[in-house]
Amino acid sequence: MLVSDDEFPVGGLVVHSGLSSGLRVLNNKLKSTPFYDIFPNVDRIKNVTCPVFIMHGLEDEIIDYTQAKLLANNCQRLFEYWEVENIGHSGIDTNADHRKNYFYKLRDFIKLIKQENQTIKELKQRNTASPKNTKSYNHYYDNKLRDFHLNCKKIEDSDSLKKQL
Repeated sequence: MLVSDDEFPVGGLVVHSGLSSGLRVLNNKLKSTPFYDIFPNVDRIKNVTCPVFIMHGLEDEIIDYTQAKLLANNCQRLFEYWEVENIGHSGIDTNADHRKNYFYKLRDFIKLIKQENQTIKELKQRNTASPKNTKSYNHYYDNKLRDFHLNCKKIEDSDSLKKQL
């Protein structure tokens, strides 16, 4: 489910319409994960130490939302579990009723990750980030935050334009 090391630490995990286990998709009455389940995510998420944001549409016909709820109940560091009404397996980010909230929640999650995780400078001091990787970290986080701020701004501008009409 998630791989991390000292050189490239995982800051956070977003689970969008996730499944708790492969076999639980077929039979959600399972009380424990059989050894032959190739996606034992509910067991693996217990070992995830970074913040986790889980979202799932309540109308999902592919993976029941209870799968995501089970993941949320087993998280060490749950940021938020968001059940989204009138959404199926996908569409949280494109549905007009939920798009704005989606980007705001992601923006808040990214802010938390930036605050909680070590800064690039601290990584350099520990010698776990080479100058090349430091540039990658800065570039990645700066671009992601810029993109989220731009999307939020577009949504705000669109909302204010609708109010004027």
